[in-house]
Amino acid sequence: MTELDARRFQVLIHAVGDRGVHVALDAIAQARQVNGPREARHQLVHIELAAAQDMARFAELGVVACMQPRHCAADVGGAEWRAAAGPARWPLAWPFRSLHQAVAILAFSSDWNVAEMDPLTGNPPPAMVTVPGQCRTGSALACLGIGLLATVGE
Repeated sequence: MTELDARRFQVLIHAVGDRGVHVALDAIAQARQVNGPREARHQLVHIELAAAQDMARFAELGVVACMQPRHCAADVGGAEWRAAAGPARWPLAWPFRSLHQAVAILAFSSDWNVAEMDPLTGNPPPAMVTVPGQCRTGSALACLGIGLLATVGE
């Protein structure tokens, strides 16, 4: 990471879980410490789980959170995802709003050809996230919330 940053590459890191997100942010912080700050717009892609203490680090490091709202649908993640994550980590899932509130730069993508080309599609599924305490609506946009919708639409 440090060498790529020194060569002025924009790095996109596939980071799905909370540990992967944390380690990737550490690597970007190390690169920034060694090479100095710049507008690199490095990206963490997916971020299906992230710890609360890492939310502010996205903005501090200028890291783009590239997320796929469609992935939190029951027909994409569902029971297999919930079993792998475990109930204790469900509250860390798909932290769109937490990242937004931490002033992180959010980018939405589809992860096509895993899901539909449209990153904000809601058809199907009939229900979004099936983990306790999370959004249960048919639209990825509605799941993100009105405050975030206004920002996305501006």
